[in-house]
Amino acid sequence: MSRARIIVAAAFLLSACMSVSAAHVAKRTALRAANKPEAEMNALFRQERNAVQGMFSKAPNHSAIGAFEGANYQASGYYRSEMQCVMFSRIDRYCHVCQDAITEIIDLYSRPAAK
Repeated sequence: MSRARIIVAAAFLLSACMSVSAAHVAKRTALRAANKPEAEMNALFRQERNAVQGMFSKAPNHSAIGAFEGANYQASGYYRSEMQCVMFSRIDRYCHVCQDAITEIIDLYSRPAAK
């Protein structure tokens, strides 16, 4: 697949996800305003995660490591390392890059102190 087609496909997926997320933000706001139980909020998060995973699983580079625009609750200007990353959606695992970074920090702080 050409680079241009990948960019167009990624842009389409991002816009679709942003519209899903916008609808879920409105639902989250309504749930919080109505002081609904946390179980309802968790159900909404699972629904959002499943919708995003369904869209991304069909993408040609869904498991590739790179620079994917859309992170930090912003559609543009911030990048995540994989299409499916905690920085973008509420998936149940860290992407490979985040896993490596977390492991590195834990290793750094768990080493014996230098004498």
